Amino acid sequence: MEKARKAVSFIIKIIVSLAIIIFIFRKFDIAKSIDAVKAFNAFLFIPILFIEISTYFLRAIKLFYLLRIENINIKFYKIFKLVFMGAFLNIFFPAGMGDIAKSYYNIRWVEGKKGRIVAINLFNRLTAIASIFFISVFSAIFFKTPKYIYLGIASLIPLMLFLSIPVIYKFKAIKLLNSKIYEKYSFDIFGVFRDNNYSFKNYFVCLLLSVIAWISTYLSLFIIFRDYTEISFLEVILKSPLLVMVKLLPISIGGLGLDEMAISYSFINNVNSKSVVLAAALIYRVIIWAAVLLGGIFVGYEHLNLKKR
Repeated sequence: MEKARKAVSFIIKIIVSLAIIIFIFRKFDIAKSIDAVKAFNAFLFIPILFIEISTYFLRAIKLFYLLRIENINIKFYKIFKLVFMGAFLNIFFPAGMGDIAKSYYNIRWVEGKKGRIVAINLFNRLTAIASIFFISVFSAIFFKTPKYIYLGIASLIPLMLFLSIPVIYKFKAIKLLNSKIYEKYSFDIFGVFRDNNYSFKNYFVCLLLSVIAWISTYLSLFIIFRDYTEISFLEVILKSPLLVMVKLLPISIGGLGLDEMAISYSFINNVNSKSVVLAAALIYRVIIWAAVLLGGIFVGYEHLNLKKR
């Protein structure tokens, strides 16, 4: 029954992604967009791909830092590989939860710390989302619109819920829910989140690394746009909160369609031709999935190792 539900959910996301792509294609001149893609400087692919991979390097540093706080020693190259695996799994899981699903592999490298591994990976993801708030504040000032403040507040909500667990755990309903989860999965989910002891310094470092990683991510998009038109790096970064929050909507496959739509409509006034902005969005998609493909190779390798055991 569970497998059937997941299959149906995945099919629905494929349909949604295709529907969004068809909608976008009907609004833009596809022939001109393809011509714009062909006109893109192919020599830029390698440096842009390198920048995209460096983003995962920053994310690996952050996860490595969190694991060390908990005295969980995993070699950095394994963490780096794990981050790529999470990126690949994000294609199949909603709202970027592939970063949590990668705990399945993380747990197998560390004995007896299942709960802490899941909690760390969740905290890692939530601080990445929450860091959007700090960019949003500057976005609201720069563009003189409150919508970015609303996006920033929305990005903080998941982390705030995480931090409120010690309080809400006192309610009988929450304790009952936790016991039901434990009966089914042998996992004290609220317990491991309740016992987090992160300091202000830990939060600051995690949020700072996340902000730097987001900036690195959209540096790639900036370089793509600069091959077509004059646009400032600052403007690309300050529009990133909208791009990130749209991508997190759990209705498509790895943000496919959502990313393209958000980029197209966010930057349509920055270019001379609508076809150029769609071309930039499509090239950005290719770059992202080229990097993520490495994560797919790592996932396949880990599954082969599990079968051999």
